[in-house]
Amino acid sequence: MENSKNDSKDIQHDKLVELATVQGDFEAQVLKGMLESEGIEVAIRAGVSQNVLPLTVNGLGEMKLYVKEADYPAALAIMDEGREPE
Repeated sequence: MENSKNDSKDIQHDKLVELATVQGDFEAQVLKGMLESEGIEVAIRAGVSQNVLPLTVNGLGEMKLYVKEADYPAALAIMDEGREPE
């Protein structure tokens, strides 16, 4: 069996950084879709499963979106473009 020292270099270990905190799965999925359509991978983490508590009460429905550190500036720019003018 051949063991190459370069095998570990081929695996990308990108650091994930928090991009945004949103209230509920709907908003999280909209943002995820918007970012992924631009080629940015997104991970979502929820404090409480939406199947257990499908509503937002005092932050229990918060969902956090994470992107690779290298994609963070582009992800912020995409989110800024998608915001409605105040």
